[in-house]
Amino acid sequence: MGGETALMPGVYTAQGLDVVACVLGVAEREGLTDGARIRSGDALIALASSGLHTNGYALVREIMARRRWTLDTVPDGHAAPLREALLAPHRSYRRPLSALAKAGWLRGAAHITGGGIAANLVRILPEGRRAHLDPTSWPVPPLFTTLQKAGEVDDAEMYATFNMGVGMIIVVPKERGRLATDICRANGAEAWIIGSVTSGERGVEW
Repeated sequence: MGGETALMPGVYTAQGLDVVACVLGVAEREGLTDGARIRSGDALIALASSGLHTNGYALVREIMARRRWTLDTVPDGHAAPLREALLAPHRSYRRPLSALAKAGWLRGAAHITGGGIAANLVRILPEGRRAHLDPTSWPVPPLFTTLQKAGEVDDAEMYATFNMGVGMIIVVPKERGRLATDICRANGAEAWIIGSVTSGERGVEW
């Protein structure tokens, strides 16, 4: 069991009530994917997010307040009000992950939540493995570009706060990379090869 502290200034109040839920599951130990099988040369595949998912809303609220935006505001270059982008449901990755696990190709999976891409990806890397990412290998959704410009947020903070269009990163053998992206797309998730694993000090670099 574990827990976390959410940073939501202006949301938690002395008079408020926070209602949460959790999901419990059962898995056989030999069937767990914990990153231990990650090898040098493995491909890193990004699965597209549907938006912010569950992170970065404190910064979004600050940007909206600074710009005097409401949920009904339609920023330049957008066809719909902010509420549609900001309240998009979190995407489920059960189908593509299950398909790759059944094929025996899934060596690691990192859910991109608080802390952004690097802070979550490094958690699944074993010692002696380093992830190399190409930030130009996937399309960053317009919402993130709009927020960065409106809030004058630098790249480092954007990538440490938001998922930047990547909701999940999976690790598969190099020779299965292209086919794995096809399987992900066939199971409802847009996917791109965004980097690879090498030998070296445990960490993530761009």
